[in-house]
Amino acid sequence: MMKAYIVLLPALLLLLMQACRDGSPGTSDSRRYILNNTDWKDSDGNPIIAHDGGISRFDGTWYWYGSDYSGNPTGIYGTRAFQEKLTKGVNVYSSEDLVNWTYGGVALEAPQELEGIEGEGSIHRAHVIYNEKTGKYVMWFFYFRDTYPDIMATVAVSDNPTGPFSYAGRVETGSPEIKGAIIAVEEQRSEAPSGCAQDLNVFVDEDGTAYLVYDDGVRNIRVDKL
Repeated sequence: MMKAYIVLLPALLLLLMQACRDGSPGTSDSRRYILNNTDWKDSDGNPIIAHDGGISRFDGTWYWYGSDYSGNPTGIYGTRAFQEKLTKGVNVYSSEDLVNWTYGGVALEAPQELEGIEGEGSIHRAHVIYNEKTGKYVMWFFYFRDTYPDIMATVAVSDNPTGPFSYAGRVETGSPEIKGAIIAVEEQRSEAPSGCAQDLNVFVDEDGTAYLVYDDGVRNIRVDKL
């Protein structure tokens, strides 16, 4: 049986609509409605802060991973976010029904520096899958170092779905023939060994095979078998 399921945001919204169709609105942890144009709060009554991430399911529980943009409402990223101390890492929330969410803490601390990567930056698009062979939870995200498109696919691992996750390093992406390509706005992409990966997601198929899906920086959608 598949260990983890990755849900894209449009699919998540459909699930939420189905979950909330019956019942009445309320403010307790047992509420069954999602109210638009209001702060979505966790079980402690605090606004949920989990941006540009994803939702995974492990052993019947849903986990929502997303960047902490508290104090950073405009989503400043890259070197500026690091220098102005706006990068706070990845938060995680858990839920049994996709409506009521419990804060699980900081799953991944903001990096002070990443080995083998020169320059300061910020982390985005965190998605988590489970590796049956290693028994580890694996978080994929991209590290926005400095100037677009200098963006690198990076991995962190943990023994638990809520973390703490520890950095495992960057990952080779893309193909050699496009690593020096010019993107639409005519900015030179990174010559770093890891190439470029952004706006990514991960998926585990029924046979246990995992895949990384990402924009390679020159507007190609690539799928890499992990």
